[in-house]
Amino acid sequence: MKMNKHSPSFLLAFTGFIVTTSGQMSAPILSLYALSYLNASTREIGLIFSAFSLSSFIVRLLVGLIFSGDFIMKALVIGLGVNSLSMLIYVFAPDVSALVTIRTIHGAAFAFDVTTMLTLSTLVASNTKEVSASLSKYTTGVALGLMLGPAIGTFTVSALGLRDTLIVSGIASIPAIISGLSLFSLLRGICIWPVSSRPKSSDLKMLFHSEGLRLSTLIYLCYTSAYGVVLAYAPIVGKLDLHIPEEGITSLFFGYFAITLICRALLPKILERISVHRLLIMSLVAASLGLFTMGISVSSLFFVIGFELTALGHGFIFPLTAMIVAKTISPELRMLGNSIYLSSWDAGLMMGPLIASALTAYIPLRLTIAVTTIAPILGLAMSNQVKKLGIE
Repeated sequence: MKMNKHSPSFLLAFTGFIVTTSGQMSAPILSLYALSYLNASTREIGLIFSAFSLSSFIVRLLVGLIFSGDFIMKALVIGLGVNSLSMLIYVFAPDVSALVTIRTIHGAAFAFDVTTMLTLSTLVASNTKEVSASLSKYTTGVALGLMLGPAIGTFTVSALGLRDTLIVSGIASIPAIISGLSLFSLLRGICIWPVSSRPKSSDLKMLFHSEGLRLSTLIYLCYTSAYGVVLAYAPIVGKLDLHIPEEGITSLFFGYFAITLICRALLPKILERISVHRLLIMSLVAASLGLFTMGISVSSLFFVIGFELTALGHGFIFPLTAMIVAKTISPELRMLGNSIYLSSWDAGLMMGPLIASALTAYIPLRLTIAVTTIAPILGLAMSNQVKKLGIE
């Protein structure tokens, strides 16, 4: 897929890549850092991850209702700056409460940035056919960041330790600000945002009755609820129960997102042979099997197999559901539509760890992951309705 380095789609893909890479350098080790440096309990770790998701959830919904037009490009640059700053000050948190506060700010900035970039990736396309191509570029950039982030994190954790890796991840996020400024300069004076982009009450009713938006949001919510548990608790299970070293934990995430990247890079070719509906079902089945395998495994080998199997779900479910939203929501409502759709990511990452932290009072942490299999199975039950939308 050829990219013009001066095109908006390339700059969006690159910015998404940097934001994701830096975020994934820190995300897999944050629970270990809180456990080792701040003596956080398993319930407090659930709160740390849920705070990020709660603020993201609120901000995503507000983005679609409040922001529109040229101002959103300026706000994107500011959001990228706040994202970097919050990551840089993680290590200065003296206790769990302070870390929760910083996570809340980071979650708000991250939500605004990602929602805006996803929407822009569909609006910079010159015609309907190019929407899928532009969206594929952006999600591939994100997937590349998802893979390289843990890989770089593995090296820095081994060389520098947990604390300094968090500092390096903050520094690594700064190029996103520069590319955001370049994007702002490139799009200045160019009207890509629909003139009537501020939603009306009738628009909200239309979105409420959109079957494509409803299904995409609920299915993605089911997956992200499970992923939130994996992100928060899989590193702890791996270290404490299966004695996997810290470098091994970050390597797990590298493999996970390497699979994600491959899935997204191959997505256009795969969709020439398999329908959106069938591929979505296959992805949810893979995620369910992976989670259950992780939860019942008594050896590190089966834990790793289950962990990497869930990556097939992560690789396909996001771009497939985002594609459904882009193809069933009109351009003038796409920002609000994406805000609602992506709020399922935040809601899932918030609900999953909170429910899991409550369950740990009654069942072992590893078994909690197995119970989480219920979430993608619910998504699987709803995915049959996607066929009725007629999306190829």
